[in-house]
Amino acid sequence: LEAPGAVLCPLFVGSSTGSRDTRLLLRSLVRMLLEAISPEAARGNDAVPDALGLLKEKTVELIDQLVTAGTPPIILLDAISEVHDLYVPPVLDWLPGLLVNAVTVMTLIHRTEVEAIVRYAPIVMSIELSPLKG
Repeated sequence: LEAPGAVLCPLFVGSSTGSRDTRLLLRSLVRMLLEAISPEAARGNDAVPDALGLLKEKTVELIDQLVTAGTPPIILLDAISEVHDLYVPPVLDWLPGLLVNAVTVMTLIHRTEVEAIVRYAPIVMSIELSPLKG
C-alpha cells in the first residue's frame, strides 16, 4: 500500500499477546502516531497514556495533528472483530469517533460485523471477498 505523504499504521488484531485488548490496541496506535509526529517524543516513558479514556483523547489529538500537517494517517485494522476485552458493550463503540479524520481500512469476517460497524460510522466502500479455496 503506497500513499505518498500519508502515515501508515498497521494493526493486526490477534497477532501478538494483548492485541485483542482495546486499551493495548489503542496504545499501539498512539505509539505509531506519535512516532510519525516525533520519534524522540515517542520514546519517552510518559508519551503514551495507560487509561482508555486518555488513549481515546490522545488518538483524536494525534490524528488531527497529522491531518493538519498534511500527512493523514491510514489505519489498517486487520481482524478488528477479534477485539474482546473488558471495555464492552459494545467493544467497537470507540472506533468511528476516534478515526473520523483518518482513512481507516478494516477487515471483517462476517456480514453481521460489517452491519455492526455501519451503525457507528458510514462506510464509503465495502468489498466482499469469497473465501480462499486451496
